[in-house]
Amino acid sequence: MSTIRNLLNASQVSADLKTKAANRLITITDQAIGVAEDLALSQGVQELTLPPRVGIGIALQSAVQSVSALLSAASVSCNRAAPPADIEMKVDASGRLIYRCYHSPAHEWDLTGSPLP
Repeated sequence: MSTIRNLLNASQVSADLKTKAANRLITITDQAIGVAEDLALSQGVQELTLPPRVGIGIALQSAVQSVSALLSAASVSCNRAAPPADIEMKVDASGRLIYRCYHSPAHEWDLTGSPLP
């Protein structure tokens, strides 16, 4: 399972996790990442008929937005260029979950924290 620590271990990614609530925020974010991963895997199940597949797609988008909000709450940011930029989770064009910053051009990581080309 992917965790927020995977992203935080990536080079030039930082977060403000010095509060007493930091461990709880990390746990909640890890749970949200797990839900998003499970929904992304479920979306590709071909046996599903159209209505459940649409529902899973909507739930996936909601889960991705939840993870992005939690990343923002933890002040997770990319420091690969100045000034630091927020990082979000998104579904890329191929349907996989990635992290992406708001720099131009954007930096991207897979869920293990490895930079994407």
